[in-house]
Amino acid sequence: MNRQFEININRKFSRIYIGFSGGADSTALLIAMQKAVGNAEFTIEAVHFEHGIRGKAGRDDAEWCRQFCESRNIPFRQIDLHMEKNCSNLEAAARDLRLEAWSDIAAGENEAVALGQHADDRIENLFLRMMRGSNATGLTSLRSSQKIKDITFIRPLINLRRSEIEAFLHRSGVTEWCTDHTNSECLYRRNAVRNKLLPMLRNEFPECDKAIIKSISALETDALFLEQSAGDIYRKMISNYPETDRKSVDLAFFAEMHEAMRPRVLRLWLSAILATDTVPTYDFIRRFNAALANFADKRTIVPFNGKISLLIEKGTISIEDDHNFNRGQCSVEWNLKQEPEVRWKDLIFSVSEIKEVDNAELLSRKCCNVYFDSASLPDKVIIRSRLEGDRMVPFGGKSSIKVKKLLQGADMTLNEKREIPVLTTQDGTIIWIPGVRRANFANIQNSKTGILNLSVKSTK
Repeated sequence: MNRQFEININRKFSRIYIGFSGGADSTALLIAMQKAVGNAEFTIEAVHFEHGIRGKAGRDDAEWCRQFCESRNIPFRQIDLHMEKNCSNLEAAARDLRLEAWSDIAAGENEAVALGQHADDRIENLFLRMMRGSNATGLTSLRSSQKIKDITFIRPLINLRRSEIEAFLHRSGVTEWCTDHTNSECLYRRNAVRNKLLPMLRNEFPECDKAIIKSISALETDALFLEQSAGDIYRKMISNYPETDRKSVDLAFFAEMHEAMRPRVLRLWLSAILATDTVPTYDFIRRFNAALANFADKRTIVPFNGKISLLIEKGTISIEDDHNFNRGQCSVEWNLKQEPEVRWKDLIFSVSEIKEVDNAELLSRKCCNVYFDSASLPDKVIIRSRLEGDRMVPFGGKSSIKVKKLLQGADMTLNEKREIPVLTTQDGTIIWIPGVRRANFANIQNSKTGILNLSVKSTK
């Protein structure tokens, strides 16, 4: 076997599950891992996910994978995910379902999941994460070894190019593998990066791939240092509190902390309290930093995901359930893809997909009837009571304004202003104050395609 495909597992595992789609990368990984078994103490099993969204093509790929494994005496398992085809973010939903399935079969301490992701995937991932505003940790999220939840993921091919992988397959006598035709379509953002953005860059800068890979390596070195430093700070922070009472910490810990550390320490703290990997978004961190900078001994609430918020008061920061803040608080999760209507107190919220909307209607400030770009709006949103300190970037604006200020000119009684709900994303970003203003969020680029109409009416 070519030296580049010698699989070296730095840690001892008793069993390694291999994600096997039948594509070139996972096929090369499976062959290389089977050869590595002879010199190691672990066993392998190929796992194929049939997502149920490509019909006969998907079933044919699953059967090809089964026969490939049987011909080589490799244990094979097929897992059917039964995904919904109308999901707006198909890639994210598939990833979540696979992670859930992996946690059921590969969460043992001496088990691992091997994935065939390679250097080209790291390049694509870099650009996708840049478009989400990720920091160095997010930009280098495809690592050679990584722990997600209780699952250890390894990527033995992460430093190899796609061309090297295909050359290895040909040397191994494999000339056919599964090809997902949707990879050539630009329906998904990853494919748009792969098929449009990167070819354009390579045309202008022929050596850009090598340079980008070097940058990713440098960023990963920086990220690892920052993550290690954040771990040290986090352990120092919680050492002052008993294990059963770590939902509140001194404000000074975060106030004195460098801003580069805050998202990483927050991630460790939130993940420990919520018992699941919890990644603070850029917008949440921005609001958190602003709250720390403007804190003046006044109770401040920074909503996180519609279920919890950070409460800053009396020199402490606490993780609190949203319903604990004020009497009468109400929070409802709304799945826009599955629930055409949802009730919040005496209001009925509705959603519908429309083909076209007049530009004058788009710019209207009636705000009981608003329009969003369906591709940019998340599947799930939160309808919750307004909280003290809530802020929103109004439509057409660039900076956030206190919701309280936006309500000053509204034709409402004081009690109505107190009781008014806000619509937010899972990370707490306010996108609509029903009847008042919508946010500068998920704006429609083309008034004739991909439009979601959200409306509200009273039952009184």
